[in-house]
Order: sequence, then C-alpha cells, then structure tokens
Amino acid sequence: GKNAVDFNGMITLNDTGAFLWECFQKNISLDEAVDFLTEQYDVGKDSAKKDVESFVETLNKNNLIEK
Repeated sequence: GKNAVDFNGMITLNDTGAFLWECFQKNISLDEAVDFLTEQYDVGKDSAKKDVESFVETLNKNNLIEK
C-alpha cells in the first residue's frame, strides 16, 4: 500500500520471514501460512502459529501491510 511506497528504509528478513512474506504476497490466510510453514520447515503447528502471528504483528506495527 501507500506506506510501503513511502517507506525509505531497509528491512532484513531471515529465511522464515522471507518465506512468509512470499506467502502473504499470494493473499493467503493466517491459517494457510501456518500450514505452509509447517510443511516447509521442521516446526510444530503451535510454534508456527506463534511465528506467523509475531511476523504479522511486526508488519502491522510498521504499517507494512494493509488492514
């Protein structure tokens, strides 16, 4: 959105963050992101859910996604 266009900084993503960023470019749900994360990485569903929620919260705090 507009905030992403106006953003003039650098964001560094780890492998998981980059994977989730790519997933969300496809307009998937949070539950789908959790499923994709558990399929891609050796991580349990509860841990994946916490990671996805944390990632989305960080994006929201920095106005990097539209609500």
